[in-house]
Amino acid sequence: MNILCLTSVPPKDFTLPPGIDLLEWRIDLTPIDEEVVQPLKGQWMATLRHISHGGQFDGSDDEREEVLQKALDLGATWVDVEAEFPLKNLPESQCLRSVHLKTSDPIEVKESFERLRQCPGAVKKWVRPTPYTEDLCEEEKHLIADSTPCVIIHSAAGGQWSRARPQGHQWNYLAMDSERRSGEGQLTWAENLRLADGPLYGIIGNPLGHSLSPFFQNRMRRILGLDGAFVKVPLEDPAAFFKTDVFQMFSGFSVTSPHKQTVISVLNEVSEAVKNLDACNTLIREGDRWIGENTDFLAVKKLIENHRVSQDSPIAIIGCGGFGRAAAWAGLSCGHCVTLVNRSFDKAEQWATRFGCQAMALDNFSASDFPIIIQATSAEMSNDPCPIDTTHCQDNSLLIESIYALHTQFLKKAPASCIKLDGKEIFQIQAQEQLRLWSGHTMPHTLGGLAMTS
Repeated sequence: MNILCLTSVPPKDFTLPPGIDLLEWRIDLTPIDEEVVQPLKGQWMATLRHISHGGQFDGSDDEREEVLQKALDLGATWVDVEAEFPLKNLPESQCLRSVHLKTSDPIEVKESFERLRQCPGAVKKWVRPTPYTEDLCEEEKHLIADSTPCVIIHSAAGGQWSRARPQGHQWNYLAMDSERRSGEGQLTWAENLRLADGPLYGIIGNPLGHSLSPFFQNRMRRILGLDGAFVKVPLEDPAAFFKTDVFQMFSGFSVTSPHKQTVISVLNEVSEAVKNLDACNTLIREGDRWIGENTDFLAVKKLIENHRVSQDSPIAIIGCGGFGRAAAWAGLSCGHCVTLVNRSFDKAEQWATRFGCQAMALDNFSASDFPIIIQATSAEMSNDPCPIDTTHCQDNSLLIESIYALHTQFLKKAPASCIKLDGKEIFQIQAQEQLRLWSGHTMPHTLGGLAMTS
């Protein structure tokens, strides 16, 4: 059941949008308008949230029951009341009993869960903050197994998957538009129409607040007419997530820092790129098997080839993380002399020996020595200073930034004559390649650029 959550009074000629079964009216925020609800008889639910639970109603239990009964008399199908609220005269068959937790404290989770299971009501609603997707609790499986229909929502960053794939008995709460979401990760009704069917994909990493992947992947799917949803999957402990039932809901993943090595342990097969780089940024599901690929390498290789840089031009890679290694291997694949530059010379030397390229300590690096420089650290994304000074770069140098923004110091300080490519260039190419690996569909690069900006 798709429920449209409204936090303001709908217009008097309001009708439910396509795909919506029920309207939730927060009558603690706006009083009931009888003219509006009259044509919605049997198609709306009244929620009267008390101030002790984040709402604005400050009356007694008797006053609250009186208001909710009036809503039922005016044609509400359901009333949503907290599990603690003592039912007196309200019909149990029309009561949705809810718990909205503000914490993941194990003791409070257990106590709240037992309170919800034991209270009378026709439907049970359980909302719990989930900062990391692997932070699931066994109690929820028991709630789903109970005979009473249930609604389970994971709020906060790690719960976005539960909005695209509702657990329990498939009730989903949707927003009217992107400006009126009542919870983090909530879909709009229009997004739900496009994303609710088809395969589920996600991006694994931590943190993910900066990630453009959900926006871009969902936009590409929409342009190509593909079903499916792409969501954020912030993980602190990937190994724990791989053991959950939620992991099995997905058909593929994009992987970003710091988990590009960790995810390899769950794979049944990896590409030559993943073997050589010991880094995987794409997981593809084929039946019960998981296959790993590295599209960062493919993206950097294509960028270098597109700019037709002379093979005599040496390339400096700043950083030896997953993306840095992918960039180094891409440069070598294009026939360039590559130098891995890292704060820890030992790490740079380790990977340089493995790849057959040069190594350099960061303290010995000078931007004026290299006509091509690829910045592969996440330093500025973490509000740390740029690891190198590009003020004295060679004229017409090719500078490639792995971070999305053009305003990074790496690009900003470089001479105006330099060719400056921010991380969106790499991101677009590697994301389009991921879409092809998952779906078999190719997104033309010009349309991909449109998807990035529209």
